[in-house]
Amino acid sequence: MFVWQVTLITISLVAALVSAWVSLIAQRRNTRGAAEIRLFAWLVSAWALLYAVALSVNNAALMMALERIKLALGPWLGLVWLALACRLTSKYRAINQRWFKPMVAIAGITTALTLLNPNELLWQMTVVDSALGFEAVALYPRALAALYLAATLGYGLIGLAVMVGWILRRDKGDTVSPLVWAFVIVTALSLLAWPLVHGWYRVDLFPVLGAFITYAMSVGRFQFRISDLLPVAYDSIIANMPNGVMIVDLQKRIRTINPALTRIANVQAQDVRGANLAATFPQLPTCDCEHECEIVWGERQYSLQVNAVEDGYGHVQGYLWVFHDITQRKDAEEELRRSLEKLYILRQITDEIADTLSVDDVLLISLDAAARLTGGSAGVIALLDADQRIISAQTVGQFSGLDALGALDMQAPAIGEALESRRATLNTTTKRPQVVGPLVSRDRIIGIISLETARDDLFNQDTLNFIQVFGDRVAMAMENARLYRQAQDQIDELKRLYEQVSRLEGIKTDMIRIAAHDLRSPLSVLMGYLSMLEDDAEQFDDELNDYVQQMLSATRRITVMIDEILSLDRIERMAQELTAEPFDMKPHAKEAVHEFRWLAQEKKINLSFVPRTDEATIINGDPLQIYEAMINLISNGIKYTPEGGNVTAYLHTSQADNCVSFSVEDDGYGIPEDQQDDLFSAYTRASTAETSKVEGSGLGLNIVKKIIERHKGKLFFESEYRQGSTFGFSIPLYQPAPPPSAADGEKALDGA
Repeated sequence: MFVWQVTLITISLVAALVSAWVSLIAQRRNTRGAAEIRLFAWLVSAWALLYAVALSVNNAALMMALERIKLALGPWLGLVWLALACRLTSKYRAINQRWFKPMVAIAGITTALTLLNPNELLWQMTVVDSALGFEAVALYPRALAALYLAATLGYGLIGLAVMVGWILRRDKGDTVSPLVWAFVIVTALSLLAWPLVHGWYRVDLFPVLGAFITYAMSVGRFQFRISDLLPVAYDSIIANMPNGVMIVDLQKRIRTINPALTRIANVQAQDVRGANLAATFPQLPTCDCEHECEIVWGERQYSLQVNAVEDGYGHVQGYLWVFHDITQRKDAEEELRRSLEKLYILRQITDEIADTLSVDDVLLISLDAAARLTGGSAGVIALLDADQRIISAQTVGQFSGLDALGALDMQAPAIGEALESRRATLNTTTKRPQVVGPLVSRDRIIGIISLETARDDLFNQDTLNFIQVFGDRVAMAMENARLYRQAQDQIDELKRLYEQVSRLEGIKTDMIRIAAHDLRSPLSVLMGYLSMLEDDAEQFDDELNDYVQQMLSATRRITVMIDEILSLDRIERMAQELTAEPFDMKPHAKEAVHEFRWLAQEKKINLSFVPRTDEATIINGDPLQIYEAMINLISNGIKYTPEGGNVTAYLHTSQADNCVSFSVEDDGYGIPEDQQDDLFSAYTRASTAETSKVEGSGLGLNIVKKIIERHKGKLFFESEYRQGSTFGFSIPLYQPAPPPSAADGEKALDGA
């Protein structure tokens, strides 16, 4: 076997394996044209195998039989190429309906004639020595050889014509050159097949070139997805999309642009295809990756989505730009934002006027806010009595609805309509449009508000709705201010009465003191004479002495009463007298913590009580005052702890110190070290940025100090700024008197 013969056999086998491998790849692909590529690859593989076997045998008859079988594959190779071209260009249905069956029939007849070759009508075959030194089959065309060429090369040329026509109708920048060259090469090989088969060297190179083209087609179709980058469905889907669509390649060249985008950009598609993106649309962002943003193009707003276009192997081949018009959505969002802003401002103003207790201030604040929120250039607001007469009024700007005296014209038709219907009305008959709204409280009209503007398109139904809602809020605030003023007048009257009663009480007290003082002298005289009678008791009988004793006793009682009335120090001591009794601190501490649970929940503070002892916590003192000290510490802990903080009350005993301790620990604002010395002084509070808005008189800790000192206890505290504080006190445990012993009993009896 000659070297060239072995080489051709090896090359043919490799070509067969490559074609078979491409066929297996195509079998796993579910893309357009995959079936045709798979069938063509199998045909090329079969051609290569037949040629390799024909080269390896020495039997002339067998070689010619294999050659006939190989040539029989030619018409089917051309037909498959034509089907692939029609499939990729969406011409498959038309070919299938009109010409497919005749073409299959021609290919079948040609195959039969090639296999049978009756009377050598197609070929005259003979085995000759090739120029390379080995035997090969030589073909000499006969009468029907043209039929074979028409069925083989004709189909290839038709497929080439279909592809070229499709390419000429596509965009000039479309990436289709690999596909074009593949068909050109196939056609060229088909044309060269005949001279290569029976030419000077008697060598068939079609298996090698067919395998190369099969591989090239698989790469172009499956890796670069040539026809998928610009889908054939472009005309029916992308062209009719309301969104603008553009495809840009990796070199930033515009490959295609749909009609919607041409309308957006006001360009012609043929003018921008193949042009540089940045030069054509400089207003667009530059991006080399998937991107999403919002842009303004002309007078419209668009959301831009840039998505990568990948081939079957995940390699990026270009980018798909989609422009979605979001102008209406943005306008709606802006309108919603303005409405929410109005509602927010309305709430702030409502809170402000609700806290304003002056009627004139309520009128002025409300009118200014209404003008700002509606865009009104001028306005008036008035408070009316039951007969709809103006009590008080405020104006802003140059309001045209005032009479000659500068007062609101209550006879104006728009005002009359609003008062009658109790609804906001719009008056466009005046020089400047006006909106009028009644102020209704408890089903009674207490005022009216009117705004005007120089713009004809400013006031609308939304303005009327706003004035209606705003008027109700203003009416409530005005009613609150009126009630406050009424209550303030009542308080002033009560203060006057209190001062009058206090003066009368002072006069009465002075009269009692004077009377008591004046009674002391005659009582002293009477006491003296009664004492003298008591000394001479033996001179009188028992009945008279009894009378004297009764008069002395009554006189002494009157004297004591006078002393108590006159002793103001005694009265103060009674008020401050400590009422001591043994009691258990634990239930009082638990009750004190429970009392503040609602306040802690309102501030979202975790309030808890942790008793750290199982022993008795009995002390001797005033339960009400100790309870007051506890609630002062708990209240301070909650007051100076921000939302989400923790406040814990502890109760424990110390046998070493023989005392019970109550403390409140928090993780609140804490107290700076330089402010800790005077904490327990009256009217003293820690002053920091965090506590500036916390209300308090500064008496709580001072009260706790006085209570604990009366109970002979001790105060303690620890605090770190912005970390928290611990305040508490300790009081001696109650020590009951020991029971009397037997010796003490005997001493008592002896003493008796």
